Amino acid sequence: SSSSSSSSSPSVGIFYATGTGNTKRVANSLKVHFGTLADEPQPISASNARDFEPYDAIIFGAPSYLWEKHRVSALDYDTIEPPFENLRDLEGTKVAVFGVGDQSEYPKNFCDAVGILHEHFS
Repeated sequence: SSSSSSSSSPSVGIFYATGTGNTKRVANSLKVHFGTLADEPQPISASNARDFEPYDAIIFGAPSYLWEKHRVSALDYDTIEPPFENLRDLEGTKVAVFGVGDQSEYPKNFCDAVGILHEHFS
């Protein structure tokens, strides 16, 4: 990515996965906060790794990893094509991760997705 960002092209990409809509709401709030510096938030399920290339910084949002009673991943990050096999593709890109979750209902796996994404990008 280029270090000389033009004002017409957003330098921050926001991608999220959501099960109940809460993570999407936070992603939209981040967009409001960043204004024209950020692009419109995109669901990770509709994105591929090439969508990250134009940004100097990327914010990834995730819900509780196991947000349903059954072991259902709401973390659509597992389906990114091509997969994150070569993290050098993001070398030089600032990455931030945020998570939302229900610590009362899921105390053992509350925000597990944040830890998984941190490990993934570290």
